[in-house]
Amino acid sequence: MDNTVIVTTPAQLQTIISEAVNAILPKLADFRRKNEPVETDGMNVEDRRAAAALRLAESANRK
Repeated sequence: MDNTVIVTTPAQLQTIISEAVNAILPKLADFRRKNEPVETDGMNVEDRRAAAALRLAESANRK
């Protein structure tokens, strides 16, 4: 292993990391689409809102 020391500013480091992450994210998304079945619970947005409202109401009633 090479023991090279790289000196950067925080801004440069942030740019390096951001570019690396942005480069890999599309590849990861493609991998998931090709290799993993997507799990769904069958709920649409309205169902989720209703369920969230119910949980909030139940939580408020417990207090």
